[in-house]
Amino acid sequence: MSKIVYLNNHLDQYRKDKPITLDLEEIRDLFSKDSQFGMTKQLEKILIKSFKDKQDFKIVQRLIEPLTDKVLLYSLITLYWTAFIVYYHNETLDELISNCLNSIDENVVLLDSPRYCKKVYFYLNSLELVN
Repeated sequence: MSKIVYLNNHLDQYRKDKPITLDLEEIRDLFSKDSQFGMTKQLEKILIKSFKDKQDFKIVQRLIEPLTDKVLLYSLITLYWTAFIVYYHNETLDELISNCLNSIDENVVLLDSPRYCKKVYFYLNSLELVN
């Protein structure tokens, strides 16, 4: 059994007991400048406003790209996308996360890992998802 299958099975068991959810106050905390290395107040405002306006990660990516370096961009887009599907598309969360993990063949999921975030970033910007 691959680590991806094991992780997905573990997450399925956890979700049966308590689904993963977020509320709007937690979204503000996720994107607060205190919780992210290199965040500015301007980035924080863009992310929170975009989230409330239900903006797709592609739009957010275009807005914040000139304001940040690549490592922070990867981290913020990964965080934004994950929070977005948890908050707005919770019914498809399992499928989206499973597809993402299988596509990037990630064995260890560390949301704050630059390597993981970079893989998710390039997965989200792959041609198959754009079309």
